[in-house]
Amino acid sequence: MFNHVAGGECFTCNGTGHIDQTEETYERVVIKQHNRKLVSGGSLEFLFWNDGSVQVIHLDQYDEWSGTSSVTIDEAREIWNTPAVYFERL
Repeated sequence: MFNHVAGGECFTCNGTGHIDQTEETYERVVIKQHNRKLVSGGSLEFLFWNDGSVQVIHLDQYDEWSGTSSVTIDEAREIWNTPAVYFERL
């Protein structure tokens, strides 16, 4: 996601992949975003948050939002590799 600036290093985590914050200052931020995965009738985007959660954003063929799903990292990996199976379960 950041490959166009500073060699791709994430400024939020300084390239470590981890963000240390206390409960009082905790902010949910995206630490990684996959490029779009084209699927039949639209595309999917994957947002990886610093709290360890992943969201799959569904976009229709007109690039309009059509839904969001919260999934685990393992589920996101499976969806990325086999999106047809994911849509069968919806």
